[in-house]
Amino acid sequence: MRSFTIMAVGVALIGGMPLAVADNELPSNNIDCAVFSKLPNDRWHVGSATTFEIGPQRVNLSPMDIEPHAIQIGDFDLYDVLERKCGGSSH
Repeated sequence: MRSFTIMAVGVALIGGMPLAVADNELPSNNIDCAVFSKLPNDRWHVGSATTFEIGPQRVNLSPMDIEPHAIQIGDFDLYDVLERKCGGSSH
């Protein structure tokens, strides 16, 4: 299983151009929405270091902001996954 670490000092784009999550399609994941909050500028904020899986990918995030199309995990844009999983509201 591959593991990715994304640091707040340098956001990594993993694997080519970001793809949006298709309508009603959410990859298997174990994201804890309590770690993320939606900011007034529509970015997601990672409040503390967290590790989760999206499909077969293991992801390690440090505290940072996430904007659309900034972080690609396999075939999925992390921002789009957060929008669908965590509802786009503050947590």
